[in-house]
Parts: sequence; C-alpha cells; structure tokens
Amino acid sequence: MGKSVVFLAQTRFSPTIEVQQAKCAAPGDEVILAGDLRFADLVKNNIRNSKTLRAGDRLKFYDLNSLIIAPGSLVRLLTKLLRIGVTIEICSEDLVIQPDGSDPIFRCLTLLDNQQRALHTIRTHGPDVKAGRKHALKDSQWPEIKALLAERQKSLTKVAEQYGVGRTTLFNFTKRMTLHEQSVE
Repeated sequence: MGKSVVFLAQTRFSPTIEVQQAKCAAPGDEVILAGDLRFADLVKNNIRNSKTLRAGDRLKFYDLNSLIIAPGSLVRLLTKLLRIGVTIEICSEDLVIQPDGSDPIFRCLTLLDNQQRALHTIRTHGPDVKAGRKHALKDSQWPEIKALLAERQKSLTKVAEQYGVGRTTLFNFTKRMTLHEQSVE
C-alpha cells in the first residue's frame, strides 16, 4: 500500500482548511497546503520527477470547488495522475476514483481528456493550417513596399509604421524578398 497525500486549499466557495482537514486527513497522511504548492504544480512536479506520488498512492482533496482550475485543465491533471496509478479521493462526496480501466469515472475522465485533446488539435492544426509562425507581411506586398523604400522620402521606420510592423520585421522581409529576387534572376 502506498502513501496518502491530502491537498487542502481554501477558496470562498469551499469550507475552511480545518473543516477540510477534519474530513480528509487520517493519521499518517501527508498534508500539503495550497499556499505551499499549487495543485497543478503538485501534478506537474509529480509527472516530471516521479517523487511525490507513485502507483498505489492516494491523493485526497475536499471537493472540486477548493481547486480553482478550469474544467479542461482539471480533467487533464486528474487523468495524468490516474494513468500513473494514483487513486483519487474526493472527500466531500466520499468518491474514490480507481486508476484502472474498469472504474467508470476513470473511463469517463479519459474520454473527456481525449475529447479536449482532439478539440485542441482541430483548433490549432486544422487541415489548412500551416506550421510555423505567420508572416506579418505578405509576398504580394513586396512591390509596393519596394517602391516606397525606393522613393527615399520614407524611411524604413516610417514604412514599418505604415504597415503596422516593427523595423526588424520589415528589414528581415526586405532581405528575404531581395534574396528571393536574386535567386530567380
């Protein structure tokens, strides 16, 4: 049997630390206060170092209101812990989530996590999304910019301001387009 860790955090929506501790903590439990470590950091440090919680350990917290974390992030964090074999207990509800495929809550959290990942992938890597950073200036703007710079009435700074970009961006753009023109010739 592994160790038991109680994470206590007080918000305006949760009971006091004392009430939470009375409900969650048992003799021999390690108690971590939110002021000492955030819940997200507890999970992230655990995943990186594998020192805090291991397979067979139990993580207890009072309720979801004591964890001020966005639902998508919370599902992700809980799923990470469950996948490495940590049992999760929500004390206010007497709810225990076992880290095995037969636990329906674990399966539901896994489904929600997979759906969140799929949505993120669709938003950020759609079929017509190009990898890398978008160019601030388009190649089609080159003739106009080249003409403005050739007039000598407008400095690089003024042209950059006109197009809403920085001097360095415009300088790099002109350098790239000049090299492109030279390679085509």
